[in-house]
Amino acid sequence: MKPRSSLLVVLTLAVLPCAALGDCPVTLPASSPVDVPASESNSSFAWYGSEALAVRLPADGRWRGMGPSRNFFDKFWIWRRGYSPKSEPEPALSFAGVKLDDGAKRQRMQIDGATNAFGPGWSQMLAGMEFPNAGCWQVTAKYSYVGITQELTFVLDVIAE
Repeated sequence: MKPRSSLLVVLTLAVLPCAALGDCPVTLPASSPVDVPASESNSSFAWYGSEALAVRLPADGRWRGMGPSRNFFDKFWIWRRGYSPKSEPEPALSFAGVKLDDGAKRQRMQIDGATNAFGPGWSQMLAGMEFPNAGCWQVTAKYSYVGITQELTFVLDVIAE
């Protein structure tokens, strides 16, 4: 069994596969394919991470959400191998974000808590992701279960269309 600190370092460094989108080094999920059981096929989104923690990101790195009038809010899907909504109906999941293109101000966002979603043959964690405004956002997902904490960092370009 590997020490927990090694696992955290590996997951945190997973953000390295990025592509420059304008001035925003977005994380492209195709660089880290994860086979999530029974997930819908949609070429606009793909899973990023590992079996320990994965998030469903826009394939092009651009988060549109429901637009600026809704603070770019949308559902955000999270998965790990072995997740069970029966034993963990409200997973200990949080998201901390920092706006990278905001100069010295470094605007931040925080989302705490999640729920679940499931159907025949699948189960996932679900959170409401909301960004205060458009721009380049680095987000770290932090998930704790039975004394083990996983972290996964990614970058999204939140755009106003």
